Amino acid sequence: MGDCDGGNTLLIVVILKIIHILRPLSHLVCLGIWGTVSWKPWVASLAMDITSLHLHGSPLGLRLGEKRELSRRTYALLFYLIRSPFYDRFTKRRLLNSLIYYGDRIPIVGGLCKMIADAIPEWQDTYSYVWNDV
Repeated sequence: MGDCDGGNTLLIVVILKIIHILRPLSHLVCLGIWGTVSWKPWVASLAMDITSLHLHGSPLGLRLGEKRELSRRTYALLFYLIRSPFYDRFTKRRLLNSLIYYGDRIPIVGGLCKMIADAIPEWQDTYSYVWNDV
């Protein structure tokens, strides 16, 4: 929040905390309303995460712990690639095709690629809905 002046800093900190707390709750509410195949819960959650990161502004002036948390939240955006419906529509086919392609062409890696390809559906079912920061 190095971009903010002193008067707005407290308000932005409160908004950021509220967004962070409400994101998983809003995702669950959206899942309840529209179901797991709808894009609305996925988009709503992603939008809240991006808004929170944007409101943080520049990491300049943040303490080390705050910088680490901001970095962790930025990297956590990658988890949206393995959450349905994005995973089902885009990631799954490309990932499995890549594993098969490299597994068939690189002898030593083939067994590992097969094991990963077999485990991916279980990982996706388990970890795509487990929020990394709840």
